[in-house]
Parts: sequence; structure tokens; C-alpha cells
Amino acid sequence: MSLLQKYRKKPDGFIQLVHLIESSEPATQKNLLHLVGTEDPGWAHLIKTKALTPERILGWPPHILQKILLQFSLPLLATLYATSSDETRVAILNAIPEYQIRTVQDHALDHPHDESQALACRLRLVQITRELQAKGNLCFREFDPLLDLDQRLTA
Repeated sequence: MSLLQKYRKKPDGFIQLVHLIESSEPATQKNLLHLVGTEDPGWAHLIKTKALTPERILGWPPHILQKILLQFSLPLLATLYATSSDETRVAILNAIPEYQIRTVQDHALDHPHDESQALACRLRLVQITRELQAKGNLCFREFDPLLDLDQRLTA
């Protein structure tokens, strides 16, 4: 049985596949998307459209990003800050409370961060975002309508 057939049999299989891809490291994501694309290019495109990525999340408005980043511990937030581009750092600083900015910057400077920490942090960003969405604390249709999923598209 193919990968896609397993997920198509389940009523919420598409979302489960999106979550699997979101929670995988980049090389695995690429392989999974390739497998899906060979079986059904339409599903592969839809997955790319509906999947959360750290870059997409970090591009959201500050008040939305703040809801997510407030769930982060200081070391995790500092790692995210330290391993991000200059543009993303500005977005992070605009989203966190003013009293926390210096603490995050100092922690980022005082603690070295490697690639594995950066990857874990980015995966955690996606996980926290999905948890907030599942709890109803984030409604994608309000700020990123492309993420809103019409189940009829995956039937």
C-alpha cells in the first residue's frame, strides 16, 4: 500500500499527513513531498500550501506571533532569535514584550547555538502553533486564509 493510500483511507488523513510533514526535519519533508508528488501532484501542492513552516509563522503580524512566542521558554526563544536572519530577528523583537527584549538578546549572546538546536527550535515553533490552533487560540482564516482547510479539497 502506498503512502498516500494509507492517508486517503482516513477521514482526517490529509491533515495527519500535513502534520507528519510539518514535524519532520527538512530532508524528510522533501522526501515525503516527493513521494506524495509522484502519486498525486495535486495533493503535494495542497500540502505545500497548507503546511506550516517556521518562515511563514515568523512572517505573521506581531500580535499573532506574540501569542506563539509567549509559549516559549527563554532558552528556546533565545535560540530562535540567535539562529534567525536579521529580518526575522526584528519580527521576533517586535512580537515579544519590551521588558523581555534585552534578556533574550543577552541569552542569545551568552549561549552558543548549533544547527541541531536551531532545527529543534523551529520544529517546536510549528508544534506550538498547531497546538494553539487546535485549542482555538489561533484562527488562521483571520490572518493567513490560505491555511484554512476545506475538507472537500482532500476528499
